[in-house]
Amino acid sequence: MNRTSARPPTRLVTLYRLTGVRPDIEGMVDALDADGLSAHALDLHFPSALAVPSVAVTARFERAAPEWREHVAITTGLHIGGEESHGACLLLLAVDEHVYAIGYGAGFRLVPESRKDPRFGLRVAIRVLDAGQVRDLVRRSPALYGRTDATIVPGGMPIWAFGVEEHTDVVGRAGGATTRLALTGMRGEDGAIAIDGAAGLRVKLGVRPADLVADLREIARALSADARPGLEFIDAFQPVADEVTTLLLDDELDRLLGGDEDTVRGRLHPVVPTAKLREFEDARAFTTRFAGSKWNSDRPDLAYLLRRARSQRQGMRLIRVRDARIEMYSDPGRTESLGNCSALKWLEATVALDDRSFFLMDGRWYEIGTRYLEAKRGEIEGLIVPDPGFYLPAWEEGWDEKRYNEHVADVLPGALCLDRKGVRTRLHRGNGVEACDVLTRDLVLVHVKRADGSAPLSHLFGQGLVSMETLHTPEGEARFAALVEEIGGGRLELPRPFRPRKVVFAILLKGGERLSTSTLFPFSQVTLANVARTIRTRYGVPVEVVGISAHDS
Repeated sequence: MNRTSARPPTRLVTLYRLTGVRPDIEGMVDALDADGLSAHALDLHFPSALAVPSVAVTARFERAAPEWREHVAITTGLHIGGEESHGACLLLLAVDEHVYAIGYGAGFRLVPESRKDPRFGLRVAIRVLDAGQVRDLVRRSPALYGRTDATIVPGGMPIWAFGVEEHTDVVGRAGGATTRLALTGMRGEDGAIAIDGAAGLRVKLGVRPADLVADLREIARALSADARPGLEFIDAFQPVADEVTTLLLDDELDRLLGGDEDTVRGRLHPVVPTAKLREFEDARAFTTRFAGSKWNSDRPDLAYLLRRARSQRQGMRLIRVRDARIEMYSDPGRTESLGNCSALKWLEATVALDDRSFFLMDGRWYEIGTRYLEAKRGEIEGLIVPDPGFYLPAWEEGWDEKRYNEHVADVLPGALCLDRKGVRTRLHRGNGVEACDVLTRDLVLVHVKRADGSAPLSHLFGQGLVSMETLHTPEGEARFAALVEEIGGGRLELPRPFRPRKVVFAILLKGGERLSTSTLFPFSQVTLANVARTIRTRYGVPVEVVGISAHDS
């Protein structure tokens, strides 16, 4: 018999570990009820072959005729018939003190979403992968506008080569090959086995009952070890476990969901749930179900979600958003579902409690540790300057921002006040983009803000980045040049192509406090550091931050 035929059968699956589920038959059945799955026409089975408590759930999901059939008929005259359905099986099994879930076919739709351990697969991956041979990495940076970076390197490369910032990036998925798991798929193999870990662990597991149970025990053993050298930083971000802190964060998020656009800007962003990235690539249509209503769109619609949340009474907004579902479809006719999850997982939020900072990712709260903030403070210290190279007068009591900006333009020779003067483009219509509050004759873009919290400053820094993005386009540059000509009457001529000498954020803190890393709000520092790095690296323009005094010293 050759080696290939002697190998035991394996199957590539996504394995989930469930939390808060009692490791017995009754506990696993209750877990199905937790997500309302019992409302489906499910058949329950209790297989004994595995020799551990097990529940198998089978179902069929009927689907309507796909919308492409009508288009084929119009184009070709061919009429394709036949209704279709998806078979589904979900296997829940309790091995020792843990409950695991594996979906077959459309069975992934039956895995209780609220019970998934959100970082189970990732925690396995960082304990068995080689930091020098990572093939797949997904990460986010708090307060970076919901950006998700996914990098795939089929041949593998060192973790440092991905450009990960250990104290600032939150890794949500990692993949590669390992020889450190004694799984069924390794028997008779000389090489490594491929794994990919996020909420679930994508890996080949044994098909025979004894092999499958043995593989799950081997994975549990791997989880008891420390993270591999070079990957330990991924464990630094842990979900908040303290119930009191979680309740305070939820209350703050509930208030944020009721805020207007200015309150939300810079603190709430749409994101793609880490566990849904692969499906998102194939998605062509979305449906949001919120409190009995349904909204169809061709992309995740944060504006709709926030409008509905804002209409709820305080204390119910977060509950409604968490209960709402966003479903993805692979076709515009919405006949091919790619699965759904809580709308909360499509939101990223940043919240501060006293001097602690938190980050909502994939529906869970994470604390941004002191090492993260220290790394950001180091960047900020290099941005704060005592003198921007031009005179900034004191902010007189009773002045609003418009009055202050007009005064700056009056006392600075050759400067123009562009406060509330929008640069309108095809992308930014209506009021357009405010390129800056004051433009100096040395071509410095000055953005001014009086602030008593993180939200106004996050908005200011975000405005600075959007301004640079707009002015970097031919249309934006031309419209800005025309605006400068109109306001300045020819006193200031922009060179073409236009690149500002630098960007200056001028800030008056509440009570006229001196601007420093100690007085600048924690999340404002996060946003500022990210914005400054983007402007510097993408556009080659330096950024400075300067404090405005509340009175002449």
